[in-house]
Amino acid sequence: MRGEMELTARTKGRELQFQLLGQLEVTAGGRVIDLGSPKQRTVLAFLLLHANEIVSTDRLIDMVWEGNPPRTAEHSIQIYISELRKVLSEGSPADLIETRPPGYVITWLPPTWMTWLR
Repeated sequence: MRGEMELTARTKGRELQFQLLGQLEVTAGGRVIDLGSPKQRTVLAFLLLHANEIVSTDRLIDMVWEGNPPRTAEHSIQIYISELRKVLSEGSPADLIETRPPGYVITWLPPTWMTWLR
């Protein structure tokens, strides 16, 4: 652990390590996963920081575009989520990011960790 917080999750039999402090990085089997564009990485980071909470699409839009979203923002969030599911699950259906109205949730982090972080 290089001085940052790292967490491990298992999704569809694949173990993922998430480095949360410093630059967001995800590895699987020692290989760094390309998380995509900065906006897509922001979506993942925000969901991780709010694990076990449903994060509304509107809240993600506010976070990604800092209050000045394009007309296509909601569709862009859907694409970011879809792409993150693909890269985190190697193309199989992912169970890490769930759709829950009115948005999305990551539910694998223990609640005690979230209490400690906040």
